[in-house]
Amino acid sequence: QAPIVTDGLIRALDFSNLVSYEIGNSGGFDLTGNDTFNLFNTPTPVSDYGGGISCNNTDEFIALADTAAPDYVSAECWFRRDNADSGENIIFNKENSWEVKEQGGTLYWALKANNRSWFWDNSNATIDVDEICHIVLTYDGNTVKFFKNGTQTDTYTYPSGGVLSSQTNCYPKLNSRDCTRTSPRSLGNMTYFQFRIYDRALSSDEVSKNYHETKYKF
Repeated sequence: QAPIVTDGLIRALDFSNLVSYEIGNSGGFDLTGNDTFNLFNTPTPVSDYGGGISCNNTDEFIALADTAAPDYVSAECWFRRDNADSGENIIFNKENSWEVKEQGGTLYWALKANNRSWFWDNSNATIDVDEICHIVLTYDGNTVKFFKNGTQTDTYTYPSGGVLSSQTNCYPKLNSRDCTRTSPRSLGNMTYFQFRIYDRALSSDEVSKNYHETKYKF
């Protein structure tokens, strides 16, 4: 893995990095030094691709300990879809702020700014069972963009000049939604490898760089 973009990086989880997570622990550390995280209801560490966390659709999920509250965002994740669950399966979530889910093999995003209500949009990207992929959701106050494996698949123009809603109320999670930190809801069967949050919208070139600098790991 080569260096990734670090400008604006405020959270970075890497389950193959012993500084971030050590097998047997119930939690770990964000590599930027800003936060910690916990594994709830004992998801399973796996050795695949250097290390990941496998979560089931019953009650297993991962949550940061702080609300990570910027005005704008890029949320980035390397993960694998492990099961053909037909339900609404959350990949990552900060309730009432930003979220990505898989449903029926299609990836959808949702985002709420202070000048637009919460809604879901089809990302125009799909994912197969056992497929590992890299996804990024960005918002810059004017536009939402979605990327899969370094390629932009969706653009949505928001009212200009907004900022993210519910910034300090809800906790970023993997494999679960809900505002409270310890509540599981809408879980899937996913294995997570890396998760990052930026306090700005990455450019298309930066998203491509992060994908190409990490794809050989997977």
